[in-house]
Amino acid sequence: MDNNSEVSEDLEEDYKLFKIADIYNFAKEADFDDIKFILESAKMNEKVSEEGLKGDYGLQVGSKIIQKGNFNLFSNDASNKIIAASAAASDARMDGCAMPIMTTAGSGNQGIACSIPVAQTARLLDKSEEELARALVLSNLVTIRIKNTWEDFLLYAVQE
Repeated sequence: MDNNSEVSEDLEEDYKLFKIADIYNFAKEADFDDIKFILESAKMNEKVSEEGLKGDYGLQVGSKIIQKGNFNLFSNDASNKIIAASAAASDARMDGCAMPIMTTAGSGNQGIACSIPVAQTARLLDKSEEELARALVLSNLVTIRIKNTWEDFLLYAVQE
């Protein structure tokens, strides 16, 4: 086993020790200067979402939700707009859009799912950049925590 694999496995095992309360407290108390870089992840992923809504990518789920909302087939509310934005980014990503995506836990779609809804909701609620950064940290770290324990949960569930 090489050193990178050992470090990676050690980090995964260490991460499993964190409780959601630990993650929440970190997101709440971390120095803003140490976490503000995460704002770029939302900006990056939202650019792909915008491209996905304009372009002809994949199944065009995002643009169809918006279009159907205009015809009252879906409500044209905030939640459907957030769903449409997230779906558009995933459609663009999965259909080969050359724009960069910020991943989470090694997955572009997880990166989209834990950044776009958070960023759009923060904007709707008129939250500050610091509040958005803290929410993004919480969303990303909880996603990573779930991913790192999901496999153990599945193994446990199969054995029961």
